[in-house]
Amino acid sequence: MTALIPRKPGPAGYRPIAPSPDALVQWPDAFGTRFAVFVDTEEEFDWSQPLARENRGTQAMDALPAIHALFADHGVPATYMIDDPILRCGRSVDVLSRLMEDGGSAIGSQLHPWVNPPHDEVVSPRNSFLGNLPRELQAAKIAALTDGIAEAFGLRPVMMRTGRYGLGPDTLGLLAAAGYRVDTSMRSG
Repeated sequence: MTALIPRKPGPAGYRPIAPSPDALVQWPDAFGTRFAVFVDTEEEFDWSQPLARENRGTQAMDALPAIHALFADHGVPATYMIDDPILRCGRSVDVLSRLMEDGGSAIGSQLHPWVNPPHDEVVSPRNSFLGNLPRELQAAKIAALTDGIAEAFGLRPVMMRTGRYGLGPDTLGLLAAAGYRVDTSMRSG
């Protein structure tokens, strides 16, 4: 993973400086069109309500096998980006374990700080972005989710999404140190 030089925080929040054009991957024309499907597989909550640690519903997992079958019918592997409430629900882990039997799909992690232990911060809009938390707390939350996924599925995830575009100046380095190779937290612009 290359080192990124952070841009100064501003009204748009933290954003790493874009790589120079010569650092971009140059795909051969024969590579064709490729894409990846990442499925946010998270607890149920009402975005119009305040964030709460108690929001841990996972009933929507019952619909996941049907969408997975649709992906499979079209030869599209998916990466299910799971968060702590999904990880702590035995039924959800069973559903995902069966889906992983296709041999092409994967489990990644998605970190919603307000429901991911350790719970050492006040639940607030600002603290719902991982990168706004102290470095040590970010590392502890990343470790808790990563280790839990490894224990539940037998493999450490290498793809992460910090829910809500939650990158901060320390986040990418912490993810790299935890063994992550892909981050889908950043957004264009």
